[in-house]
Amino acid sequence: MIITVAQKKGGAGKTTLLLALAEELARRRFRVQVVDADPNANAHTYLTAMGQAIPSHHTDGPAELKETLKAARADSEAIHLVDTPGFASETAIWGMSYADVVLVPTNDSEFDVAHALETARNAADLHETQGRAPNVHMVFTRVDPRTVLSRFAREKIDAEGIPVFARRLSTRQAFKEALSGMGMPTSDHAGVEVAGLTDELLDLLDLPRSVAA
Repeated sequence: MIITVAQKKGGAGKTTLLLALAEELARRRFRVQVVDADPNANAHTYLTAMGQAIPSHHTDGPAELKETLKAARADSEAIHLVDTPGFASETAIWGMSYADVVLVPTNDSEFDVAHALETARNAADLHETQGRAPNVHMVFTRVDPRTVLSRFAREKIDAEGIPVFARRLSTRQAFKEALSGMGMPTSDHAGVEVAGLTDELLDLLDLPRSVAA
């Protein structure tokens, strides 16, 4: 199973979303592997610093990513999470092409939503070109759902007919601290958000909420 997190604009919370899902899935005893195709290598660097409890691999360019994802497709027992560059690139195209599911994070600014919608359309077009139904979903990150701006952003995405996860990652200090080496939150409000997103993803994949010990 390959899940690619893609957004052609940086700063949307792409790596935070990927790492939150990776750690929560691993906590639920799924076998998780991270493929970091972003030149910044932030996901791979973080997981290495955390002791590589979740295996990760940093790929150098589209050719290596393509070969890595070919191998991932043959590994049906693991969930492979792919982080892509925060800009339009051939690497991002391969990441979305091989994905069973593409997650597109966005915050609620008009500029970010526009880039996220373009990314989602590109991913859907790639899936349709392969003769399969698009499996592309938007995820709100770094947002306050109580604001007018957030509601306008949701209305704009809904008008495009792109599915949106009900759960979101709010702007929380816990996520900033996590990327500083403190680990992703598993309790309090931030932990509830991560758990809810993971539940939605597993339901989408038709997988159980956890794996028995």
